[in-house]
Amino acid sequence: MEERSQRPFTNAARHKRHGNIASRQRIPYVLIAIFWILLPSGCSNDLVGSGDTTELPPQNQMHARNMTENPICTEMTVIDFEEPPLGSASEMVIDPYVDEASGVVFTTLPDSLSSWRSHERGILGLVRNHGRSTSACVEPESDDQKLATGVPGYGLGHSGFRIGAEFPGQLPRHSLISVEIQSLWWTYGVVWLYDKDLHLTGMAKELLAPGYGPCGNPGGPRGRKVVTAESDGPVKYVVIQVRWGSIAAFVFVIDDFSFMPGGDYALDIRPGSCPNPLNLRSKGVFRASIIGSQRADVGQIDTSTICLQGAEALSIRAMDIAGPPPDEECGCPSKGPDGYPDLVLTFSTQDVVDAMGEIAASKSPRLYLTGRLWDGTSFSTSDCVRIVGSGGDGKTDGSEGEAWARRDR
Repeated sequence: MEERSQRPFTNAARHKRHGNIASRQRIPYVLIAIFWILLPSGCSNDLVGSGDTTELPPQNQMHARNMTENPICTEMTVIDFEEPPLGSASEMVIDPYVDEASGVVFTTLPDSLSSWRSHERGILGLVRNHGRSTSACVEPESDDQKLATGVPGYGLGHSGFRIGAEFPGQLPRHSLISVEIQSLWWTYGVVWLYDKDLHLTGMAKELLAPGYGPCGNPGGPRGRKVVTAESDGPVKYVVIQVRWGSIAAFVFVIDDFSFMPGGDYALDIRPGSCPNPLNLRSKGVFRASIIGSQRADVGQIDTSTICLQGAEALSIRAMDIAGPPPDEECGCPSKGPDGYPDLVLTFSTQDVVDAMGEIAASKSPRLYLTGRLWDGTSFSTSDCVRIVGSGGDGKTDGSEGEAWARRDR
């Protein structure tokens, strides 16, 4: 058979497999057995896949958020894996899986994050959220179709090979990529973003919780979580996996792979304040600005589509208040004006806090603004805030940015 390219996401034919599958796993089964004995619960005894030991980079906390608790107003492109319908079948091998509408191609990946050369890997296809279809099933069981990996001859839904997605072109900087992951509840779902030259441009991880029943399968509770990453650069490839510590061999399935292109627009929450305080107890409002520049004309934005974490703006005005946007993520913009109009937005603090959900518990969460241009192109951008006001007095923090917002109360 024809060998695969050294690129991680090509559609070339698979390598022939020789010898026993288990003997080629990065983690010997005897070590896995010891691992299960030491842990209070496990996913199942049929887990196979990557045993990579690459450590997660520290910037993951900056990129992570949960789209389930934080819906956005402008819709993302969603691939739900409901086509083709399984009908009466419990699984269907479709390798690679190609979404015809978007052109995104899904495939399984080699067994090592540290190498992009051809390695033994699994097969890909669709399963149902049934206990008999996948050991990553989350109760209640349903006919909802998931994308899963497997070993030839052993079926789908019982393996943990990494899943890769390739876009037909590159998404721009500040793009959002989101995917729902099911596996053991105490593991982490991880999403990695790469450009066409395989440079890491973003990542996110989320703990798969809370615990759900395993649909009659052995092992401990299962977890389900939506993991969303924002890119610091272009995005061509996405890698999806489940990890616990340095071990990445857990059975998992994915659903609702979603994405939204970014753009050249920058966001400044609380203009005039840096870092940007957000008082969770405040009953007032605060301002944010979309920074205009030579490459980012705010006049091209359909202001009726703008949302911050799913909260709509109370008022929008065009003003030149900011200087050039910062080069670094969550940096402080230069003082304006700079000759380019900005969009100054007013938001209800409680509307945004309610939309933030569980990320409000973070010390420095990142808030996401989404919208569309008049030509229909969607965009997204973000900025970080510093959580204050845990005393419960409901007062503002007295920052310069809050003083700006008082005029709109």
